[in-house]
Amino acid sequence: MPVRFFLGGYTADMDGRADGVGVVHAGAPDDVLAGGALRWAGTATAAASPSWIAWHPTLDVVYAALEAAGTVQAYRRIGEEAFAPLGAPVPAGETCATSPSRPTAVRSSRRATATDGSCG
Repeated sequence: MPVRFFLGGYTADMDGRADGVGVVHAGAPDDVLAGGALRWAGTATAAASPSWIAWHPTLDVVYAALEAAGTVQAYRRIGEEAFAPLGAPVPAGETCATSPSRPTAVRSSRRATATDGSCG
């Protein structure tokens, strides 16, 4: 089984070409290593400019900062490479990326960074 990467990206609302959270494979299907070329595998879920994504530390849930809307949306995993919305998007103002494993945040506007877990 190849190694899977889930990627955020910009959709048309931010002059991008993504359709939502993307899936990329690395490595051959019968190889345990992630060597070789990256291969586009499709869209895990449609979303408007999920510029930052982060896994929940213990659940099969991913959070996406929907940058143009200024919201954060939770998605539950419904398959190996598919997600479905979990509840409604939450207003977040100027969205930022956070790390659940350490207190770090980065604003998507690149105007400020913080190391205390806030958005600066």
